[in-house]
Amino acid sequence: MEAVMLSKLKHPNIVKFIGISIEGSSILLVTELMDGGDLRSYLRCLRTKLHDIATKELILLCIDVATGCQYLEEHGCIHRDLATRNCLLSEKGSRKIVKVGDFGMSRLTGRTNYYRKKGTALVPVKWMSPEAFIDGVFTSKTDVWSYGVLLWEVFSLGHVPYPGKSNEEVMQFVKHGGRLPKPEICTEKIYQLMTNCWADDSRLRPNFTTIKEKLTSIEQCDNNSTSNPYLSVPC
Repeated sequence: MEAVMLSKLKHPNIVKFIGISIEGSSILLVTELMDGGDLRSYLRCLRTKLHDIATKELILLCIDVATGCQYLEEHGCIHRDLATRNCLLSEKGSRKIVKVGDFGMSRLTGRTNYYRKKGTALVPVKWMSPEAFIDGVFTSKTDVWSYGVLLWEVFSLGHVPYPGKSNEEVMQFVKHGGRLPKPEICTEKIYQLMTNCWADDSRLRPNFTTIKEKLTSIEQCDNNSTSNPYLSVPC
């Protein structure tokens, strides 16, 4: 199913699918080489370089992911497992591109705009919206919620969301209006975007086109700022 999904997706911010390799009883997916590894590991490596991190770099990483998600949204594809661990870097150098990968949980919605989960498979609760973990309903707006958590991961440099809380505790916390706190290096405008992604009413969440436009505006504003690039002041 993942191979079929990937074969339909062609975009610079989506991991490129090449084919399938069958070795005995093993079926392997062949994709382009993403030499920079996963985004979460890259962010955690940045913790040792705090004073060398530019806010712009983190925003650009997020714009790449939003661009890939915008493509998925436009093509009726719900990822359902959007997180930094499932985004890959083309390289670790200055020309790196972030691409969305791991489509094992993804679904094409066809003519409908939602997918209702069936079965008892393990799901990434800490990245899920209330309607997803309560009713098993997934839409592009549940991906938006997950993207908000991904934003939090990026600006916390790869920390696990809701530290110290079990999945059940997270569900109760979120159902009663609890949200992740603002990361230390996150600006107010970016945190506002995160909280917009976590609106209880999915209709109030932005789509990925709006998210990309907002981040681009913030990045350009930050680029023109003369303040410290690590703790830039939102304009």
